Amino acid sequence: DMHASRVLPGFTPDNKIVMLAELADEARRLYATPRVRALLERAVRFLDERCFSESLDCAQLSALTGVSYSYLKKLFVARYGLPPSRYVLRKRMEYAKTLLLTPELSVTEISRQVGYASVYYFSRVFRAETGMTPTEYRRGM
Repeated sequence: DMHASRVLPGFTPDNKIVMLAELADEARRLYATPRVRALLERAVRFLDERCFSESLDCAQLSALTGVSYSYLKKLFVARYGLPPSRYVLRKRMEYAKTLLLTPELSVTEISRQVGYASVYYFSRVFRAETGMTPTEYRRGM
């Protein structure tokens, strides 16, 4: 903050709170229009419908919404607090945790059901997100 005071004259810790509140208001205004709400609803519906079965890419989402991915990502973060890729990752991991409660399903089968072609990659991502491997998670349940 001391550095910020030198770079931005008049910047104080109290100003930081005001600035953050103004940024939050601006973010709310960005997605408050009916057009943007509809755009985000289409994007979420698309992600929800396809996040477990297909590899998703930015181009698909941009084509669907009619805006650039960078703009969509900005709107998505402002509305949901995370980018679309992280939204998909969270949904996949939550579904994987549910499937891991079913002992009849192998970790390989679960990885496919949540959208990963490689069980090794799935295990790495799962561990990065939860702090344990899918097998460790299953044992702990």
